[in-house]
Amino acid sequence: MNAWSKRMARASASLALLRTVGTLAAVTIVLVGASGSASAREKFLDQFKQVYTTMKSGGNLDNASCDLCHLNGPPKLNKYGVSVKAALEKANAKDVTADVLHSIEALDSDGDGFSNGEEITADTLPGDEKSHPAGAPKVAAKPVSASESHEPSPFDVVGAIKAKHAQHPIIVHFPIGLFMASLLFDILARLKKNEGLNAAAYYNIVFSAITGVASVISGIVCWQWKLAGDPLVGNLKLHLILGIVTSVLMFVLWGVRKSQTKKITDPVTIGYLILALITVVIIALTGHVGGILSGVV
Repeated sequence: MNAWSKRMARASASLALLRTVGTLAAVTIVLVGASGSASAREKFLDQFKQVYTTMKSGGNLDNASCDLCHLNGPPKLNKYGVSVKAALEKANAKDVTADVLHSIEALDSDGDGFSNGEEITADTLPGDEKSHPAGAPKVAAKPVSASESHEPSPFDVVGAIKAKHAQHPIIVHFPIGLFMASLLFDILARLKKNEGLNAAAYYNIVFSAITGVASVISGIVCWQWKLAGDPLVGNLKLHLILGIVTSVLMFVLWGVRKSQTKKITDPVTIGYLILALITVVIIALTGHVGGILSGVV
């Protein structure tokens, strides 16, 4: 087999790999979207209305909709939503029940001096300190404890290992760091004409692609565990799509690299570097949206 035939064979193998990765990405998006369509918000609101039958139609609680438990919509929870989530975990339940809601009625989730039960009866929002019944509180409401507010105790090693974020905030650093290292090695290899740096860049892009898949999987698990399957909308959906696109691009770069070079010590083309720089931009966008979701940004 001559050099041209070998290059064509490598190109065909790379295209087959890209088609497979693209198909898997599309299937992932469809499956996740289908899972998210079973809205947790609607189930919660229905159960809330069944428990609190005196809730006024068109009142504050009714109009709040998902903001009854969230801050400007999912996924971030307000103080009442945090109390509901803590009660769910304490009851080892996934769906909200009457017992779960009644268990936090005596709490003052938003710290405005009125219990959650008093606020719901008065048609004010138990997760918003600016919304409360008129007048002064009759009796001091029970403050929310650290466990009820879902705040971890310090030095909780076991809790940290078993955290419901599925270690996603930790895993995401591996594909990002490995990819950036690969790009840096490629640039230095072109400047210094160093084959060893080309090889280092190759192995870094390989492992960034592999750990990128782990990052996407851990993100989906985090969504299901930590956010209890909140609707896949807004920044949550955008973060997932960008994460999948980033992971696919890493595999694309791996495939392009294999098709364009005979050995792992060969330098990459300018076209490869341009695609890598585009991937950097998408990685930055993915991380920024992730920071918004985690409350860092």
